[in-house]
Amino acid sequence: MRAMNVKARMLGMSKTRFVDPAGLSPQNVASIEDLVRLARAASQYPLIRQYSTDESAQIVVKGRTLTFKSTNAIVDRTPRRLANPSAKNGLYA
Repeated sequence: MRAMNVKARMLGMSKTRFVDPAGLSPQNVASIEDLVRLARAASQYPLIRQYSTDESAQIVVKGRTLTFKSTNAIVDRTPRRLANPSAKNGLYA
């Protein structure tokens, strides 16, 4: 947890606090500005960018193909604009 909070500070996320790595605790907090900083930083990693914007993915497990579909409505509508650093405000322009 310490490393996550240190990284957040390094990214300029001054209004963010992580208390669990899964992100499920209501005690995890972040401002919208900090979330934009996080999305921009994550978008610099091609694999993160791909996995966080794909509408679906298929994997083979024991010879059987499994399909997983995103339930995130934003991904379905605007998959590549959310974390685009060149977008007007970093979200959807």
